[in-house]
Amino acid sequence: MPKYLVIIENTKSNFSAYSPDVAGCVATGNTIAEAVKQMTAALELHFEGAETLPEPKGLNHYMNDDEFKKASTDYILQVEID
Repeated sequence: MPKYLVIIENTKSNFSAYSPDVAGCVATGNTIAEAVKQMTAALELHFEGAETLPEPKGLNHYMNDDEFKKASTDYILQVEID
């Protein structure tokens, strides 16, 4: 089961989540836990019926990416997709 990197950012009104490996797949929540839960569901829905899944690049890839390191990120974690 692949693990996708998820970025959680603290906004003024909630927490937003996205995966740099899956363009256009985003979620929000009132708490970090809710944002993670919503993002996991969004990824599963995004991949539903897909013949192939995008290859997760992993944290090491992004930590060596200068553009990624410049981005504003509050929390970085990985979620496992069934």
